Amino acid sequence: MEQEKYENFKKFIIMDHKIKKEMVDLRPPLETDALNKDTILKYTDDAFDSLRYIIRSLKQIIEPYDSFGAFSRKIDELAQIWITKFITCKLDLDKLRSFYQDFVTGMSEDLVRTTKSSFSAYSWQNDISKPLSQCHTINELLHVMHFHVMNNENNLQSLNVIAEKKVNHEYEPLTLYGEINELSKKIFDSFPQEVDVGITDIVSFGNTGKIIMMIRDLGHALTIEIDNSEEDILISYFIPKLCNIDMINKLPGINKVKEGTGTFDGATGRYVTTKENLCRDLFDFLSKVPTDFDIPREEYNSTYIH
Repeated sequence: MEQEKYENFKKFIIMDHKIKKEMVDLRPPLETDALNKDTILKYTDDAFDSLRYIIRSLKQIIEPYDSFGAFSRKIDELAQIWITKFITCKLDLDKLRSFYQDFVTGMSEDLVRTTKSSFSAYSWQNDISKPLSQCHTINELLHVMHFHVMNNENNLQSLNVIAEKKVNHEYEPLTLYGEINELSKKIFDSFPQEVDVGITDIVSFGNTGKIIMMIRDLGHALTIEIDNSEEDILISYFIPKLCNIDMINKLPGINKVKEGTGTFDGATGRYVTTKENLCRDLFDFLSKVPTDFDIPREEYNSTYIH
């Protein structure tokens, strides 16, 4: 039973990362891109495939944690809306851009607050239907799913806690879970005190060569996938909140973000390093990921002060 829980959790983490990358691939071309009917048609074909992949993946990864079917019903309800709305956009770029904001990446601050207030001490204090009822976009639904799975003490307890220590502030633990391997131990042991991060979880999947890191407060909730299955080490990352586009565009291997991109449109990147340089490159990268404190003052005032 514990092994099954571990496998489900591993699948959720890996697929969650893939879904986030697919969401970025769904982003329609901007006005500054070179466009013609053929490129727009190719985009809509690829985007429709990505949309269907995301819907299938959402149902697959939440199934083990969906005891009463609430998530499945919500996915079915929203999937019908998403597909219908996407099809009605046809080749109209303005409508496609609106669809992306309204049904893919949009994130309601009310939903964020509701989701947080529904949790206390790693357990739901309210009916799951409350935050689910506020979900309209893929990003919102994935946010609630991620919160439901990742902040459930039972799920984390299904993983073997290898080690834990305090980083930076006393209330910000660094925890190493799963099946230890050389690199995950090296990252844990070398994690510097001076990197200003929130709660950090490192999940090691042993001889699969995969390590997942989830770091709160960097870009809202930074996720990193480290793949050691080849000779070099591939580091892929997803930043869900664009706190500071200038800083983000200076990160190694970033898929450049254009000015005017929505705050919660997210950003992805990947870069290659070696075993010898892994910790140096990784920790240098973490020190450069922006936080809410890096939001430009004028943008912060217009967004958060009413």
